[in-house]
Amino acid sequence: MKALSFSNFGNPETVITYQECTIPEPQAGEVRIRMIFAPIHNHHLWYVKGRYGIKPVLPAISGDEAIGVIEKIGTGVRGLKIGQKVIACKMWGAWAEMFLAKATDVVPVPKNVSDEVAAQLFSMPLSTMMLLAMTGAKAGDWIIQNAANGAVGKMLAGIAATRQIKVVSLVRSEQAKLEMTDLKIENVIVTSDMDWQEQVLALTAGHTAIAGVDSLGGEPSMQLLSLLKEGGALISFGAQTQQPLMIDPSDLIFQNKKVRGFWATRSAKEMPLKVKIKIFINVIKALFSGKLTLSEGGGLNIERLSKALALKNLAEMLRAGKIHLPVAGIFPLSAYKEALALSEKSGRNGKVLFRS
Repeated sequence: MKALSFSNFGNPETVITYQECTIPEPQAGEVRIRMIFAPIHNHHLWYVKGRYGIKPVLPAISGDEAIGVIEKIGTGVRGLKIGQKVIACKMWGAWAEMFLAKATDVVPVPKNVSDEVAAQLFSMPLSTMMLLAMTGAKAGDWIIQNAANGAVGKMLAGIAATRQIKVVSLVRSEQAKLEMTDLKIENVIVTSDMDWQEQVLALTAGHTAIAGVDSLGGEPSMQLLSLLKEGGALISFGAQTQQPLMIDPSDLIFQNKKVRGFWATRSAKEMPLKVKIKIFINVIKALFSGKLTLSEGGGLNIERLSKALALKNLAEMLRAGKIHLPVAGIFPLSAYKEALALSEKSGRNGKVLFRS
C-alpha cells in the first residue's frame, strides 16, 4: 500500500515521503480500514515535527482521524462488519491507503452526513466541546477567543450559542470578520482596529469574561489575559505565532488570574468519574428513547455508543447550521506537498483532506 511515511522529525514537506509500506494486519480488537478521506489538522503537523505530546517510534505515519471502509476484522470484534463505512479516531497512521484502529474507536457514519464532513466530524468538534467544558462557562457567561476564524473557533462560537454562552471572537482582518458574520456568528472584533480592546470591554460590560481561549501565543496571549475578570482563566490551546506565552505577572499576582493548557488526549484520560457516569446514563436514555440504535452505534459497546451519540448530536448541529465543517481542498496522497502547503496557508477557509 502507499502511505506518507517519515523517518526523521522536521518540516513535514521535507521529511515526509510518499512510499510503499507493508499492509498492516489487525490484531485482537482491531479493524483494518481502507481510507476514503483523512484531514490535515495542526496537531498532525506537530506530530511530524516531533513537538506533539506523543512521540512515535520512527518510521511513522501521521493522521489520527479518517473515514473509510472496513476491510478486515481482528478477533474479538463485535458489532462491526467488513464493507461498513465508518469514522475512525484516536489512532495514528491515517495518512495511508489502509490503517488500523481499535474497534472501540470506530463508529458507523451518521445518516445524511457526506464523506467530506464525516472525515472531520470527530477530532476537532469533540475537542471543541471538551475545550468549552474546560472554560466552566454557563448560560449568560462571557468568554473570549482569538484566532476565532479557524475551524475550532467557529465551532466554539456555534456550540456556545446553543448553550446561551456569550463569546467574543477576535480575528485579524475584516475579511475574516466577514466569514464569521456570514455564518451568523456574533460579537466578532478585528484586532487590527486601534481600539479593539475597548470594543471588547464595551461588549462584555467591563472585565467580566470568565475565560479566554488562546490559540496564538506571544503578545496576543498577554492581551487576552488582560481582558478577563479577576480570577479568570486563560486556556492555551495553540501557538500559531510560534512564540512562547507572554504573561503580565500583575495579572497573576494581583488579579489571581490563571493559565492552563488544553490537550484533548489528556482531558479525555482525566475525565472525572461523574462525567463518565453522566455519559453512560445519556447513552442508556438515548437507546431507550429511540434517539440512538445499536446499529448506529456499531453494537452493544458503551464506549462506541457514547461516541456515536456525540456524533449524532454534532450531525444535528450541522444540519441546523450551528456548526460548519467546510473543505478547502482535497488531494491524493501523492500530492502531499501541495496539500501541506495549502493547510498552512493563512486565511484558508476549511480543512484540507487527503484521499486514497
